[in-house]
Parts: sequence; structure tokens; C-alpha cells
Amino acid sequence: MFHTFAKVGQKGRITRLVSGCDNTGGNTGGFSYLPGQSVKDIAVIRKSTNPDALVHVTPYFPESKACPFVNKPMSVNHWVKNSPKTDRHGTRSPDERVILIDPDQIFLAPLSIHDPKLFPGMDLSDGAIQQGKPVAQMYAIGARWKHDFDRSPWTQEHPGLTFVEAVCGKGSPCATATDRDINNGHQVGPPYMINHKDITELASTWAGYTPAFASVTENSLYTEMWAYAAATANMRMPHRQLTDFMVSYPTVAQEAWRPIDTIPDHKMSCHNPHTEGLPPLLHFCHNYRTFDSTGAEWMFHKGHVPQNILSCDMPLLVLPPDNFYNTQGDTQGRRNAWMICNLLTRLNDMLADYKHKFCKADEIDLSHRIRLYNPEAKPPCAAPQKCMNFHLIEPKGKL
Repeated sequence: MFHTFAKVGQKGRITRLVSGCDNTGGNTGGFSYLPGQSVKDIAVIRKSTNPDALVHVTPYFPESKACPFVNKPMSVNHWVKNSPKTDRHGTRSPDERVILIDPDQIFLAPLSIHDPKLFPGMDLSDGAIQQGKPVAQMYAIGARWKHDFDRSPWTQEHPGLTFVEAVCGKGSPCATATDRDINNGHQVGPPYMINHKDITELASTWAGYTPAFASVTENSLYTEMWAYAAATANMRMPHRQLTDFMVSYPTVAQEAWRPIDTIPDHKMSCHNPHTEGLPPLLHFCHNYRTFDSTGAEWMFHKGHVPQNILSCDMPLLVLPPDNFYNTQGDTQGRRNAWMICNLLTRLNDMLADYKHKFCKADEIDLSHRIRLYNPEAKPPCAAPQKCMNFHLIEPKGKL
């Protein structure tokens, strides 16, 4: 994310929120992508020399042990209350816009609040995202959080009270919002775009609601998204729901697939993907898979990338054939191929830049030897201990 932020020339600052670590020497049991690390070790993720790329470390949130997804709203709330009021540019403006994105999103193009293609029909003389008028990507998450949890054991333990009434208050705007209200203004996900004047109350309310949702959602991936919808509904702050900010899944209609589906004559190099007319963000939150013209399967899933991918002696990822996109037979195949080509090439680009900057020249391995695969379709593996979700092609050298 940080690499593509700089690569596309995105304006503004970008801050990584880190939670799940303690101050004394280890992980406290909460969810963390930094196993065994403590706050004193966070220097490892402060390597960027870009002055607009920042890191904010939060305290450990005990609630995250039961539900890791509370880390997101609680981290945002902690950042809002504790972020510096000045930066290298001087005193920060109270009219800042805040854009919340997920860690599995990367930049394909700059996101500008003055871009009429992204914000159609809006007055952009002072930029999009005015006070009380947030904007977000539309996600088809519906209004089920209003009804789905009003069942046993909840109804037995809270007679005469719905789940949403217990969370937001009986007679509150959240509890009285109709499904139509929710679908038209609160069916959203990242990027969330909010005027800085609104974010203090929103972050506090969102963080306050999420543990209650976590107690009934069985750690659903939608836990904090539903809590966000409830918080914005209770604040009477519907979002302008737009669809051109990202692509994430080949079958979703409410995403910016048009510039990808209309690549001229389906002529695209998988090894050097085109960059014209793309949406600002790619959200790699699914498993992308399809076949090349020889019948070999290619895939990308974030959980299959080796955890030590940044090690100097780790090689780069193997790419599909250069005509991978062009040989697909249908729209779904082309979209999956496009995602795979872009994710693999952009990840390799980041890895090469990172290793040239932080590794000794004689330690760097830039050969393409890591082959991601789905477990049910394992390739031959000479070193089984290295064959979990990826295959390290041996020996070192040209494939």
C-alpha cells in the first residue's frame, strides 16, 4: 500500500494503524500480523523515508482477543484522539478530509476529491466530502444487521428489546431507520471518505458499537462494517454511495470494472499491465484464480504469500504467460486474470524496490521462483516443508 501510494503520486499523508502489540516484549494474545513483536520492535515498519508515510501504534485492546475486527474502529478512534495537531507542513487544517482504507487495498491511480469522474454530479468547487456529507464505496451488505440478531438467545435474555435498540437506544435514529434508509445511505465500505469535523464523534460511536456486534456476529468479516452502518445511521449521516473507487471481486456489479472490461481488443501484457483509466484502488480481499491457454491454473490470495517475503534472500513471484489476460474466454476469466497480473507484478515491483533499498547487493535474490497455488492443486514439490500455499522452485536461477 505504501509503495503504490508513492508510485501513483497520491497527495496527502498515509498513516498505518498498528494494534495487537504490548509495551513489554510480546504479543498479548490479540490478533496481530506481527507475531511475537512488541512496540519496541515497531522500528521495523518505520523504514519508509517518505515523510508523508506514517505509523501510529495503539495500545492493546483486550476486546480484540474475542473478536479481532474490533481493532479497526478502536485504532481509528485512538488515532483521532491522539494524532499530532501539526506536521511538517505546519498546523493541520480543521477542514481536512480523512479517507479510511483497508490494509489489503493498493493504489492504482491517485484519488482526488476534485475528480468529477469519481464524484459525478457533485459540487467540487471546494472538493468532495463536506461536513455531514461523507462519501464511500457502495458494498452490497444490505440491512440485515437490523434484524438478523433478534433471535434466541438474545430475545430470551433481553425480552421486549431488539438488538439494535440495545446497542443504539430505544427510539434512536439507528433503531428506527428503515431498510430503505440503510440501503440508500449506509450500505458502504472502504474507502470511507469523511470530513475531519465529523470523524471524532463517528470514530467514538463506531468503536463503541463494534464489541456489541462482535458478541452476536460470531466474528463475521462484516462485524465492524455493520457497526459502522449503525453508527452513521444513529448520527443521521447517510453516505453518498458511489461505485467507481475500486475493484475487488469479478462478480460484483457495484464496482469499477468498466475500464478493465473495455481494454481494446483484450490486448494486455500480463508482465506490464496497462495503467490507463483505472479506478484509484484495488481491494484484494478474495481468492483470484483462472487458467492459462495450456490449462495450468494461476491464482492469488493474500494468505498464500510467504510471511517472510521481505527477506533479502527470498525470490520474487512467478508470473503467468504474458498473454494470460488475452487468452481468457469470458468476462470472469479476464477479470480474474487482470487481478492476478496486477497483484503479482505490483508486488514484485515493491519487493525489488524494497530489497534494493534495504538489503546488501550480494544478499538480494530477484529470480522469479515463488509459485502461488491452491492447496488442492499442488505442483510437484522437491522441498515439502516449503510447499504449503506456495511452491519455491529449485534450484535458484532462471525458470
